Amino acid sequence: MKLVSGVSLIVSVALFAQVWADTSESTPQETEQAASAVADQQASKSDTSKTGKEPASEKTVDGKQVAEKSDAKQPAIRWQTDLKIAHEISLKLNRPMLVVFDADWCSYCRKMERTTLSEPKLISQINNDFVPVHLNLDDHSRVAEILEVKRIPCSVALSPRADLLGRLTGYVGLKQYGESLDRVLDLHKKVDQQVASRAK
Repeated sequence: MKLVSGVSLIVSVALFAQVWADTSESTPQETEQAASAVADQQASKSDTSKTGKEPASEKTVDGKQVAEKSDAKQPAIRWQTDLKIAHEISLKLNRPMLVVFDADWCSYCRKMERTTLSEPKLISQINNDFVPVHLNLDDHSRVAEILEVKRIPCSVALSPRADLLGRLTGYVGLKQYGESLDRVLDLHKKVDQQVASRAK
């Protein structure tokens, strides 16, 4: 993942606000309630290695958990589909967002879903350390434009304050994707430390 050094506000919260105004019909209170509920659920779902069980696949659509058809034994990424709610969760849990763009017509996107993004170890890391957001490029072209998504599949890592932490474009294998996520988490910690030291 191409990492951005320092605290570089490539994407600002003001731009997110503009995107949210275009895409979200929920009120701020509804968004806050939905984000709180999802954040509480995610915080209570501890590392799957403790229980040995992974929850069934689910997506959050408009703040509501929606079960997806899948093998209950197969772990799945707990995708958010509402960027505004995902940002609220990111702020509450102090986890970076991992925004993954794809499209129905993208063959490399499907390949990455079947291979890299279906590996249990990577799924566990994404679910435990990030707020994963899955966006269809065709449905979220304005967000893709703001985040400068030129090709797909594309994964963009953002801090809770909307700092651009990294970007991966094109099909990426498991090893490179996992190493990139580790570097993003390290950068997220450094950014947090810098922000904390400036606040003193």
